[in-house]
Amino acid sequence: MSVYAARDLVRVPGLISFTRLPLAVVFAAHVRNAPIALGALALAGLSDVLDGWVARRFHQETPAGAVLDAVTDKLFVGVVAVALVVSGALTLTEALLLGVRDVGELAIALRLAAKDWHTLFRPHPHAPFGKLTTLLQFGAVIAAVVRWPGLHVLAGATAIAGVLATVSYWRAEGRTEDRIGHA
Repeated sequence: MSVYAARDLVRVPGLISFTRLPLAVVFAAHVRNAPIALGALALAGLSDVLDGWVARRFHQETPAGAVLDAVTDKLFVGVVAVALVVSGALTLTEALLLGVRDVGELAIALRLAAKDWHTLFRPHPHAPFGKLTTLLQFGAVIAAVVRWPGLHVLAGATAIAGVLATVSYWRAEGRTEDRIGHA
């Protein structure tokens, strides 16, 4: 990692992204205490919105910052999923349904990394189904924390949205490769 990329990690947007790591620990430690777990979840969601807003507003968008945001998101989600499964609030099947889009994103990242790891740092399109999947994931996690009996419906809807998001990501990557190949 270059000095410039390392510096990008400690700019305000990067520091905001880093807050999701201790929030993941708080969530896991208090997964059975709904108010604290939901508070950690809300603060993590707020930090995810805020880091991007600050980066765009103050022109601090960087490839390293984008990667940091994605990595802290995935670490937070992973800790939350494991904590919910271990606590019995979420079955392994439900956790897998919630992670369909993330598995698709991982496959894209591995494909890009195998071709040319620099492509991981170019801007990637955000799809409406991706935003919907994130919203449904948050809803399902809230449902799991409060032990809502309709959780399985949300998990299924999240998986469907995750498949649609993954397909749109793969299609967008194909169009990006076509543009780069013809440039």
